[in-house]
Order: sequence, then C-alpha cells, then structure tokens
Amino acid sequence: MTNAFYEDLQPVNDKIALINSQIDLLKDKIATYSGKHNDAYKALCDEITGQIENLMNEKKVLENRLLTHQNNEKLVKETIEIVNKLSMTEYDPNFKKLFKKVVIKSRTDLTFIIGNENINDLDLFNLPKALNSKYQIKVRAQLYDVDFGVYFNS
Repeated sequence: MTNAFYEDLQPVNDKIALINSQIDLLKDKIATYSGKHNDAYKALCDEITGQIENLMNEKKVLENRLLTHQNNEKLVKETIEIVNKLSMTEYDPNFKKLFKKVVIKSRTDLTFIIGNENINDLDLFNLPKALNSKYQIKVRAQLYDVDFGVYFNS
C-alpha cells in the first residue's frame, strides 16, 4: 500500500535547487543594472523580473508537491493504524474511517476510495482498482457477484 503513495523525491529536490540557482543568477543580473536609469536597462530589468516570477511559480508548484508527499506519509501511517485495529470476525466501526468514499458504478461494481477525500478531479467511473475481489450477495432470491476494488487517492 505504501508504494501507491510514495515516489522518488530526489528529482524534485534537484529541480528546486536548479531553479534557486537560476533565480540567484537573474537577481545578480538585476543588481548589476541597478545603477543604470535609462529606458533600455529598465526594460531589461522588467524582463528579468518576469523571468524570476515565472521561476518562482514553478518552484512553488514543486514545493507543494513535496508538502503533498509529506501528507501522504501521514495518510499511510493512519491507514495502517486503522487496518491493524480492524476486527476480521465482526463488524467494526473503524471500517467507516477506512472506507469513507465509495463509487457505485452499478449494483455489481463498487470502488472504495482510500486516502485523500478530495475526489473532485477524479474520473470516478474509470478509477484503476488496486485490490480486486468478488463477493456474492442475494437480493430477492437472486444471487449477484459483486466486483469491488480499492483505489488509493493520493
């Protein structure tokens, strides 16, 4: 389960370091032009400032990815704690904590969502299921095989 939420963050850290060095170089360029006051230098400083803003936005996105990853570590720990507390022989209210969201495609196709509760950006009817299984239910004297699976939303 932990592999569903973890990724290698070294390339993200490397990219942030590269962006920081580019920002520092651009700031040094602006500093060299700070004593000049004609229109050409002002236009050049405005262009460099725009480049710095673009790099800062890219850096913010990468830093957000790092913070999201830290949230995933907490989520995995909490999920594992809930699973360890579950009773396999009788109904346990911890099931509600683990399976907060479910997508019912049809009466015979269910997808349980574990993890981040924000499902607004998901294509709910095409979620890949990680743990698939079948369960037979009886409704009005007819037996149905229900396919269900788990989707890890990170």
